[in-house]
Amino acid sequence: MADENGPRKLTRDEELSALDAAYKKTVDDFVTMEKTNQHAREIISEEMDKISKITSRSTLAATYIEEQKTRGEDEISENLGEKMYDAVFSFKEKYAMFHSNMDNLSQLLMSVKI
Repeated sequence: MADENGPRKLTRDEELSALDAAYKKTVDDFVTMEKTNQHAREIISEEMDKISKITSRSTLAATYIEEQKTRGEDEISENLGEKMYDAVFSFKEKYAMFHSNMDNLSQLLMSVKI
């Protein structure tokens, strides 16, 4: 980070604050994207159902519908954002005890579960 005295290393609190802001934006964007994708899949399924009844491509549409039934429902967890925020809290707790010269960051990241 640069300030009026030139480049300097961020403090742990500054790092965590910046991570919080970036993670919040990422979580919000991800949840929005998943809701949009679910809505799009619902629209596609409805249209394929209509196509299967009215056109010469009914076999293709019927196959798609059958594959979707086999695949199951795409349900987004009601508390997806909350679970992701809990994960960042877990990360921050572990990161606060992290020592870069002794610990492995990839192991820390793998220990965080959603």
